[in-house]
Amino acid sequence: RSELADDGAMLRLAREAGCCLMSSGYESVNQGSLDAQRKRATAAEYKRRIKAIQDEGMIASGNFMFGFDDDDVGTFERTLEFLDGSGMLHSNFTTEIPFPGTAAHRRYDREGRLLTRDYDDYVGKGQIVVKPARMTPRELEDGIRWLALSYYSPRRAAQRARVAYDNKRLFSELVGGQRAAAIVGLSAYQVYQWHYRMTKVGYGLYQRMLPWAKYSYPAEWVRRSDFERDRAPAPS
Repeated sequence: RSELADDGAMLRLAREAGCCLMSSGYESVNQGSLDAQRKRATAAEYKRRIKAIQDEGMIASGNFMFGFDDDDVGTFERTLEFLDGSGMLHSNFTTEIPFPGTAAHRRYDREGRLLTRDYDDYVGKGQIVVKPARMTPRELEDGIRWLALSYYSPRRAAQRARVAYDNKRLFSELVGGQRAAAIVGLSAYQVYQWHYRMTKVGYGLYQRMLPWAKYSYPAEWVRRSDFERDRAPAPS
């Protein structure tokens, strides 16, 4: 939460309570996209919040979405520049997912921009479900893949691991070589996780496996799409 990230005392209490990672929906570095999502934030404020979180010995984790109407093909490079400049230690990258029942979903439906009505495509976070305004669906998909593989390149991951190691408050509960091993292990796992999902071979396999993931939850065995309910007239 932004108010938590602005309050040094609260951040210290969170760290003392055992918090080691703070995940936030930063959404975008494009001011137009932030304004459209009513984030009431700027990229400059984001950098200050990231620094405040990590100065207290926690990992700042950012969730970024792409495909907003203000996004173009240059968005991915600008996001990477922001991440490099902010020193954020962990990030997630997804396409915009307007779930059935939301105002965004109804707007895209009216505009004829929905690319699929298969609800399973809305829960994997990797499927392009809306036609972007300023790029093609393929450019959006390729841009997210490029950004993820660039941010989680071995070179950048090693640089972030060094920054994390130099931050003595991060994982300070661990002693001796345990702390270094934890930081290196976490960085290596992040590289592995995103490369198997985002390289062309790994991405294809990941997409084929994704539909079966829902069966790990019994409730999903009988779930039906919410699209019909979303399109039905509201009860009088």
